[in-house]
Amino acid sequence: MPASFKVRTVALDENTTEEITGDFSLQERIDVQTGIKHTMNLCLADGFDMFQTLLVTDGSCMIDRRMDIHGHPLEIQSLFYSALRCSREMLSVIDSSKNLVRAINNRLSALSFHIREYYWVDIKKINEIYRYKTEEYSTDATNKFF
Repeated sequence: MPASFKVRTVALDENTTEEITGDFSLQERIDVQTGIKHTMNLCLADGFDMFQTLLVTDGSCMIDRRMDIHGHPLEIQSLFYSALRCSREMLSVIDSSKNLVRAINNRLSALSFHIREYYWVDIKKINEIYRYKTEEYSTDATNKFF
């Protein structure tokens, strides 16, 4: 993307303004739209991961820490959520992309529920997690993540 662009200030009401660029030419290009669609098709494909979250293999995330973060770290889920939202906003909604937008909406809904349910825990939930049996194998296992 260009390093410089013109920012316009638009009045939303008498006390609030918003800065926008107003230039959608890059986002509307066919190659950019195709790239977004291909990326979203990959990220939303069945079997891409077991959960709604994005799996991170060891060493693929280097945000101010050492390696050994295999799993589903929160910052990656936040970035993934943001990427889904931005992709949904940037996609030109035409007949060929309506199913993709619907799939993005479904993944956003599931991902936001998953993050709210499993990342923000209180002391009661932490104590419950500590009591999970580590080697349960079945659909009714208490430890959903084993």
